[in-house]
Amino acid sequence: MITSSLTHRYGEGIYRSLSERGLIRSGHGRIDRLSDVDRRCPDHVILLGYGREGKRLTQVCRDLETPHVVIENDPALLETVASECESYVFGDAMERYTWEKANVADAKLVISTVHSEPVSDRLLSYGFAADLVLRTDDAGAALNYLGRGALYVSVSDILAGEQLVEHLQTLFEDDLAPETLRAEQREAFREYASAIRRHNSGRNDGWF
Repeated sequence: MITSSLTHRYGEGIYRSLSERGLIRSGHGRIDRLSDVDRRCPDHVILLGYGREGKRLTQVCRDLETPHVVIENDPALLETVASECESYVFGDAMERYTWEKANVADAKLVISTVHSEPVSDRLLSYGFAADLVLRTDDAGAALNYLGRGALYVSVSDILAGEQLVEHLQTLFEDDLAPETLRAEQREAFREYASAIRRHNSGRNDGWF
């Protein structure tokens, strides 16, 4: 019973740890079979997720003639990605091999359009040399991600998708220094968090 409880709670972490050490068989063959990556393109952008925002950012990369690789793991999107993207990887973002397949070592920017705390934490733990853009719906989490090294965090309630595209365009064109972008975001999220605290304090005092 104790073993069953532990494996239920920590099974995912145990599996990934054993897989990374080569102690259990991985799904690398499936990833290789379903992916198509041009490994001759250094300084590329890796886009995680091919939903609405991922498609828009992919188009921005095309418009700016920026080499890019799309990572997706939804089987329902397999044919769409294969037909619309020149370079793509079908694999789990939580698996290190997925990123190796996307040639993350030579990437200049990794953009996650996935709203998932475990995924964001995992990407931060990899220690990519590339700058990292994440997504969340919480200003506190955004500040945490920035403090841990993220370049930019998209928060849907604060920053619209259009603003993300605008910022990334200036970044691609070297019109905005990464540290400047990070500093601007920190200040924006601090102001937002402060406003929320003032609002909550006022509501508790019976102002609303």
